[in-house]
Amino acid sequence: MQEDQSIPAMECTAVVVHIPNDPTGRTKATASVVLNGLLQLNELRVVDGANGPFVAYPWISGEFRSFFLPVTREQRDCIETAVLAEYQRELSKENDNGV
Repeated sequence: MQEDQSIPAMECTAVVVHIPNDPTGRTKATASVVLNGLLQLNELRVVDGANGPFVAYPWISGEFRSFFLPVTREQRDCIETAVLAEYQRELSKENDNGV
């Protein structure tokens, strides 16, 4: 598939991050993103990587195929920046509340 650079990235119009009370493994949170108020992406994960947290996209269990992936680097950056920023806000809220 050829990447079309003339298509602008869709705006992340809503981001919801859920941090479990007792995260296990490398997954630290799950997230949902709404693009342009029209398309909702669910089951993104914030994963603790060797170079800090990153966003992992959902995949079909046992088949190593993704449900969806951003086609352009610009779109990937838009989604990942929004999710990681909301993750940091949620962590700050937990720290402020003494959780």
